[in-house]
Amino acid sequence: MGSRTEISFPFDVDNVLEGECYFVDNNPECDDSNLKITLAAGYYDTSEELSAGLHDAQVLRITHVTSPDRVPIRFPLTRSGTA
Repeated sequence: MGSRTEISFPFDVDNVLEGECYFVDNNPECDDSNLKITLAAGYYDTSEELSAGLHDAQVLRITHVTSPDRVPIRFPLTRSGTA
């Protein structure tokens, strides 16, 4: 009789935990000064996904923005040594 091996597979794999990845927008010209923008928990496979997640978090959190294109902070992510 052979040996048995049990393997567990998680339902979710997150590389960003709930409430642990955020930045604070310190813009004294806005009513939302010191506004905490929190990245949603999940797995972000690429820097583009991370950047899009940060953008989406701002759109949801900054209520005075009239359009997603007018979110005040952009996150262009590039690899070191490339343009």
